[in-house]
Amino acid sequence: MLVTAAELADYMDQRFNNRQSDSAEVVIAGIQSEIETIIRRPVESEQFVEIYHVPEDYLVVSAESYFYDRSFDRTYNGLNNLVAPPYMLYLRQTPVTAVAQVRKKGRVETAFTAQTPNTMWKQTRFGIELFNVLAFDTLEVTYTAGLDGTQIPYIRQVILRAAAREMQNMVDDVLGLQDLQARQITIKEIGLTDSEKATLKRYKRKQI
Repeated sequence: MLVTAAELADYMDQRFNNRQSDSAEVVIAGIQSEIETIIRRPVESEQFVEIYHVPEDYLVVSAESYFYDRSFDRTYNGLNNLVAPPYMLYLRQTPVTAVAQVRKKGRVETAFTAQTPNTMWKQTRFGIELFNVLAFDTLEVTYTAGLDGTQIPYIRQVILRAAAREMQNMVDDVLGLQDLQARQITIKEIGLTDSEKATLKRYKRKQI
C-alpha cells in the first residue's frame, strides 16, 4: 500500500493501538482500491499473467500489391510473397514497466513456446508489438504494470485525507460508547469527496 498505518497516525497526530492499526490498514486498502477503480489502473507496480487471443481478422497481406482486398478473396489465390504485418497487442494494465515473458501457442498446438524479445516482440508503453503471430494464436504474457504512486504526492495525500476522515469517525464512535452518550460532533464524509474524484480523473487510463 502507498500509505502505512503509522503514516496515517502521524498525519492525524494520534497514537494507534494494535486494534486501531489493523482497522487503519483495512481503511487504507479500501480507499486505495477505490482510487484504482476510478482511474482504471493500479497505483503501484504489480505483476500480471494474462492470456490473449489473436483475432481471426489478423491476416497476411501481399507484399507486392497494396490494393489487394481480402474481403473479396480469403484464399489468396495467385498471390506470392505474403507477409504478416506486426501485431500490436494492448495490455489490460498500463503503463507497462517491464515484460518478463511472452509465450505463444498456435491454433493446433498444445504447448506454449517462449518468444525471443527484440526479435519476436518489442515492448511499448501500452503493450507489446509482435512479429511472429498468426490469426487464432494464443498468447500468454507475464508483465509488470502500474503507476508509481510513490512519485505522485497527490494520490498519497488523497489516501491520507480520506483515511483520516474515516478513522476519526471510528474514534468518535468508540469514545461515545465509552462515555455512554452521543458526542456532539459532525460526522465526517466517508470515502472520497466529489472534488477528489474529479481531480483523480487526470490519472485515469484512456481507453485504447
